Amino acid sequence: RLALIVTLHAHKALEKCARMLSVFETSPDLFQSPSDSKKTSRRVLKASHELKEVIGLLYTSNSELLRSSLHPGAYALLQEAITPPVVEPGAKPLSPEITLRTFLNSKWVRRFHDVDVKGEGKDKEILPEMISAGQVWDSKPVGEVGKKAVVDLMSETAQIIQAYDSALEPPWSEYLDNQRQWADTVKVRALEAEGDDIMGALNREFEEERVKVKEELRIRGDKARQDYKAVMGVLDAQWSV
Repeated sequence: RLALIVTLHAHKALEKCARMLSVFETSPDLFQSPSDSKKTSRRVLKASHELKEVIGLLYTSNSELLRSSLHPGAYALLQEAITPPVVEPGAKPLSPEITLRTFLNSKWVRRFHDVDVKGEGKDKEILPEMISAGQVWDSKPVGEVGKKAVVDLMSETAQIIQAYDSALEPPWSEYLDNQRQWADTVKVRALEAEGDDIMGALNREFEEERVKVKEELRIRGDKARQDYKAVMGVLDAQWSV
C-alpha cells in the first residue's frame, strides 16, 4: 500500500516538474538573467532525478506489486519509460540529462492524472485513474488490488483525522471548566501572590533607580552650566581688553 501511494505521489510530482521545466525554458523573460533561468531549470531537473530514482527503486523491488495495483496500460507505459533507451553499438551513450528529459517527456509521466468518481453520497469514491479498479483492458477485467489499497488508506486516514480532532478539539465548555478548576487551587493563588510581590519589588527598584538617574543628570547639567559660564567669562574678559 505504501509503495503504491509513493508511486502515485511521485507520478504527480514528476508531471509538475515536467510542466515547470517546459515553462521555465520557453519563457526566459520570467527571470532577471539567463543564469537565474538556468539555475532554476537545474533545480527542477535535480528534483526530477530524485523522483525518478524513487520510481526506479520501487519498480525494481516491487514490480509484481505495481503490476497488480496499477492499471495495465499505466504499468506498460511505466515499464517503457523506466527502461533505459537502447543505444546502437558504437554509438555515443546518452547523457544522464538526456535520459532524464526523455523520461519526463514519456507518456507515463504525461498521462493518467485524472480521477474516476464512483458512487454517491457516503458511498462516493474518488479513485486515481492509474490504479487497478475493476476496469476492462484488452477485453479482460482488471483486478481491484489498487482500489482496495486506496480505499483502505482513505478509511484509515479518516479514522486518524477523527481521532486527531477529538484529541485536540474538546468541547469549549469542558476546556473552560478545566481552566477554572485549575485556577481555583491554593497553589495557584500562592503563585499569584508571589508574582505580585516580585512585581512590586521590581517596580520599587525601578522607581528608585529612576530618581537616582534623574538626580545625576541634574547635577551634571548644573556642573556643565557652571563650566560654560566660567569659560564664557574668561573669553569675555580677553575680548574686552
